[in-house]
Amino acid sequence: MNNNRLNYLAKRRTDISHKNLDIEILKKGSKESEDHHITSRTNSEFMIPLCKSCHEFVSDEQNSIPIVHRKNSFIIAFKSISGLLRLLAHQIDFIVERFIQNDKNSN
Repeated sequence: MNNNRLNYLAKRRTDISHKNLDIEILKKGSKESEDHHITSRTNSEFMIPLCKSCHEFVSDEQNSIPIVHRKNSFIIAFKSISGLLRLLAHQIDFIVERFIQNDKNSN
């Protein structure tokens, strides 16, 4: 792999690691779904549907892994699952906030 590509990927990993999860975008969701390769496109054809913004987030999680480890489907899968669990935790927080708001409005 050439140096320009390696430098680009190193910068991309740094950008991703400093990226905050934009909760407002995830709350809105998307009517469009995209297929996500759990263990990356090169390791398996196993896919799950995710909304577009969630797919971008989980893919960025995968892309934060150094290139030398991307052929290891277990590492990629665990990183995908980690991203999915973070998304799930934020969705649960969102649901709890809605219940709290509804409870305040009913009193």
